[in-house]
Amino acid sequence: MDNRTIFSKTGKGSLEISKKSIKLAAEERQALILVDGRSTLAELEEKLNKIAPPRMRAIFEKLLELDLIRIFVTKGGPDSISPLSGANTTGIGVQEITEDDLDFTAFAPVAASNTLKDIEDRRRAAAEAESKAAQEAAVREKARQAEVARLTGEKAEKEAKALAEARERARLEEEAKRRALAEAQARAAAELKAREESERKAREEAERTARAAAELKAREESERKAREEAERTARAAAEQKA
Repeated sequence: MDNRTIFSKTGKGSLEISKKSIKLAAEERQALILVDGRSTLAELEEKLNKIAPPRMRAIFEKLLELDLIRIFVTKGGPDSISPLSGANTTGIGVQEITEDDLDFTAFAPVAASNTLKDIEDRRRAAAEAESKAAQEAAVREKARQAEVARLTGEKAEKEAKALAEARERARLEEEAKRRALAEAQARAAAELKAREESERKAREEAERTARAAAELKAREESERKAREEAERTARAAAEQKA
């Protein structure tokens, strides 16, 4: 890796821009965002001129290690690029990225006499592949969010149903309690009325009995007095005759 190195984002790196699932420092994420498959390391350092060169190299080494970027090409001059390490010395090696890793389209080796147009074609293809990967990632993310919304809706529906059932049970229990209380009050009122009625009848019966006894006593007393009076009258008459 030197000042002429050009980096491109991997599929993982493109996803990281939107998902932010990896903990990166602010300057590391900024460097990842600026990787475009066209700018050399020297040009990126100019854009990130507030970061010291040693720190800049460490950032790109970390991004490489995390497989968020890869070395796209190393420019050998204004109209050509030099081969990557381990590539055929008669052509330019471009590392192939697998479909499972959301890689960009692999580029076949070309002759050392590649023109700027060839480079731009490859850069454009890389950018298109990167855009396609980002779009696919967005589609997957939208589908994931829809699934989350569906599951959330189902959960909310179940919770609402459970709440409604709990409220209905509470209502029925409250109604049962009210009915039981009303029945108990009705029984108590009936018992009180029956007791009062019984007591009233008992009082009336006692009063009738008392009146009858008083009347009998008065009659007997009247009859006794009448007999006594009759006896006095009879004695007096007998005494006069004698």
